[in-house]
Amino acid sequence: MLAVLNLIYLALSFSVSKEEAKKVLLNLIYLALIRAYLLFKIKLKFKVFI
Repeated sequence: MLAVLNLIYLALSFSVSKEEAKKVLLNLIYLALIRAYLLFKIKLKFKVFI
């Protein structure tokens, strides 16, 4: 996952300014963390029900 983010950052740094690239990268990391948290919560719920 880190490699993918690095590639995205490199692509963005060539196409847009550094500040824009940082904003997009932070948003991607934030969304990835939310997704991981939700998946973790769902797994816990299913384990409780089983």
